[in-house]
Amino acid sequence: MPSDFGVPKISLVAFPVLTLPAPGQAPKGLGSTGSAIFNSLWTLLYMPCLTLPAGTGPEGLPVGIQLVGRRHADARLLATGRWVERHLGARQ
Repeated sequence: MPSDFGVPKISLVAFPVLTLPAPGQAPKGLGSTGSAIFNSLWTLLYMPCLTLPAGTGPEGLPVGIQLVGRRHADARLLATGRWVERHLGARQ
């Protein structure tokens, strides 16, 4: 049975977050997660995704990594995200 990516063995794909500047300043506090524009493709495909901090770039600005999971595998993606976050050590 093929996966969402056409390859049976792939259950998660990682992408660097865009190299373009963010569309605006991050919202203050935890009341909003900001714009979901970077998740639009995955939302249209019914695939879970999340973005994690992955340190800072050469200019000292934050960079991130986006993880995309299989359809209906939200719990597995969240568990993988927790593992990746711990191992990246970006959030102190």
